[in-house]
Amino acid sequence: MREVLITPIPKEGKDPQLCASYRPIVLLNLDAKLYTKILSRRLEGVLPDLVHPDQSGFIKGRQTHDNLRRVSHLLEKATRHAEMVAIDQVLDWCQRHSEKTTDVFEHTTLYVTVEPCIMCAAALRLLKIPLVIYGCRNDRFGGCGSVLNIATDYLPNTGTPFECIGGYRAEEAVEMLKTFYKQENPNAPKSKARKKD
Repeated sequence: MREVLITPIPKEGKDPQLCASYRPIVLLNLDAKLYTKILSRRLEGVLPDLVHPDQSGFIKGRQTHDNLRRVSHLLEKATRHAEMVAIDQVLDWCQRHSEKTTDVFEHTTLYVTVEPCIMCAAALRLLKIPLVIYGCRNDRFGGCGSVLNIATDYLPNTGTPFECIGGYRAEEAVEMLKTFYKQENPNAPKSKARKKD
């Protein structure tokens, strides 16, 4: 039942010396095919309730293009969180140095100014980053205990819990944020509020 036979079939009119001139055909045991079909039919009814609405691939009634607008907005308009920037940098480094991302992430300690938000904490958990150290709390969106505890809560099938240590140079972190928010953003839209005479 666990055996698979892959047979290359030549394409008509193609050079038989080239690998691209063949199409692979996979032959499975009939029992395996039936078991897979039964399993997929049974899961079809409950899978949409188990999988978050943002995940659209391979779920009946959901299509990838449903999320394209949201992704486009996030990539072009949203301010990148420090955690996401760090993740991208690790991915780039791994690609340049031919390292497995899983090996690198599982041995990484991440330092950030502010407690990771719920979304970032979920990403860190999925990547199996074992330790996050942050400066000040995020009382509105914190994912490491201030609002939700994504880091250590029991959340099946959502990666590995990680340790979060808060308060590292907290006063300095708060001052950095105050300085940042005092600056004007040259890309911000002009205020449309009318001044009273």
